[in-house]
Amino acid sequence: MSLKTMLFDERNRPRRGRMIVVTAFLVGLAVAGAALAGLAATMSGHPDLQAAWVMTTVILLKLPIIAFAWWFIVQNKEWPGKPVVWDEGETREILAYIKGEAQRATDQPDAARRLEYLRKEAWHVADRSGGTLKSEAIDVAIQIDRMLASAGRRVL
Repeated sequence: MSLKTMLFDERNRPRRGRMIVVTAFLVGLAVAGAALAGLAATMSGHPDLQAAWVMTTVILLKLPIIAFAWWFIVQNKEWPGKPVVWDEGETREILAYIKGEAQRATDQPDAARRLEYLRKEAWHVADRSGGTLKSEAIDVAIQIDRMLASAGRRVL
């Protein structure tokens, strides 16, 4: 079992329990590393031993924490400056959420404002999607346009 499959599910969402255990272990390593590095002060008469002790502590205890943190950062697929790419499941989930929120918004006193926002979000999803997902997103945006029109707001 790889670290990725152990800490993330098939939809690339973190497994909370396992993530907490790994984080607690790494925090324990950090605390132990600090305590062991502090022991170097007791070796004041032996500078070579002191240096070796600190280096060993850093390499054996701090390096795994740094490596894990780097691995965890690299797992994030959304890099600044690059457009976000949603898979089919995420796109359908977003569209279902937008549709549901639009239905709930119709009963609110500020329905027009909410529907306008959701319409823009649906068009944003349509701009980012392709194929049948694009047509589904356009359909959701048009449905929200109709809701806006029936709410008394003119749609441009």
